[in-house]
Amino acid sequence: MARPSSQQRRDEILDAAFALFRSKGLLQTSTRDLTEVMGISRSHIYHYFPNWQALCLAALDKYMTADLQQMDDMLHDLPPALALLTLADSIMPYEVDAEWLLYSDTWQASARILAYRELAQKVNDGWNGLIAARINQGCEAAIFAPVDAGQVARQLSAMINGYADVLVLDPSRDNRQRALLDIVAFMNVALKPAQTLDASLLDKLAPQTNGPSCE
Repeated sequence: MARPSSQQRRDEILDAAFALFRSKGLLQTSTRDLTEVMGISRSHIYHYFPNWQALCLAALDKYMTADLQQMDDMLHDLPPALALLTLADSIMPYEVDAEWLLYSDTWQASARILAYRELAQKVNDGWNGLIAARINQGCEAAIFAPVDAGQVARQLSAMINGYADVLVLDPSRDNRQRALLDIVAFMNVALKPAQTLDASLLDKLAPQTNGPSCE
């Protein structure tokens, strides 16, 4: 049986580390946890990574980049307004699950550690770019009025993430509906769509996005 290449082994380490982050938490996972799960030595792990922080950042970067690409693919064929609301619905939690906690842990680390801050900024810029691309798409098709897509994307991103933080306290269906309706109202003001957006847009959210209630 062929031995795995260096890249394959590196990816295996990153995937195992990420699985541990999801199950134990980013800040609660150690090198020892990883060596026990993989059945390899500490020196073997650090043959591929200079230190634990570099490994953690590489694992998070790999996951968060894939997460962003998955969202981009999901939105690809949707009309601009529905794409923006789908993105909002996907970011706002139905429950405080492992993925939400992992992002939260990363952002907490970014407040103290420069390398994590740089990763968080890269991820944030990626999501803002995704929003801006859908806004530009709507402007080019005359679905939205001409706007500064970057500025509106930052505003909409801040609004979505603010509601996500609030919904952690009570992610009930009613609270989610109110948050999404507020976002629709903001889109009407900021994007001045040719056809006013209303509550019917919520009914078009895909079932896999509009997940189970946590009431």
